[in-house]
Amino acid sequence: THGMMFEARLLLSVASWFPSLAAFVMENGIGKPSRNQTHPEIFEQKIMKEMESRPSSDKACLADQSLKDIFLESIRAAFSVSAEGVAWEAKLLGLPWGFDLKDIQRDKIILWHGKEDINCPFAMAVKAQRLLQNAKLIGFDNEGHVSVPVRYLSLLSLIDLC
Repeated sequence: THGMMFEARLLLSVASWFPSLAAFVMENGIGKPSRNQTHPEIFEQKIMKEMESRPSSDKACLADQSLKDIFLESIRAAFSVSAEGVAWEAKLLGLPWGFDLKDIQRDKIILWHGKEDINCPFAMAVKAQRLLQNAKLIGFDNEGHVSVPVRYLSLLSLIDLC
């Protein structure tokens, strides 16, 4: 988790042990505002304030109003009922999954990752690539967490993933 933003590390740690506490914090921070239909701007302001600390490439993607709307809607959907599901997902992400990456057997694995990602730092992708047999890591300079799929998703059609 070295290089991961503090809030994400804290969330994974707390959720691993106390998912209900993580849900309570997220519900009051993002969950309730995400469902506030009277003042949807409160939610947008909270999320965009959070994005101020993100890499410039991620912020640039959200300058496009249609992408920003999709981004905000995806977060709203995650919190549509409550923060419980998000908290349990964080718990699962922060715990061992019951298998080792080195045991995955595939002919070809391609990892794409932004080198400025602070949600899941590039060093984590490098470690995963070392453990995965037959894995190729494509690191994108000057890209973060949001920007890689937004800017490079169309390239998937050029790659034979089978």
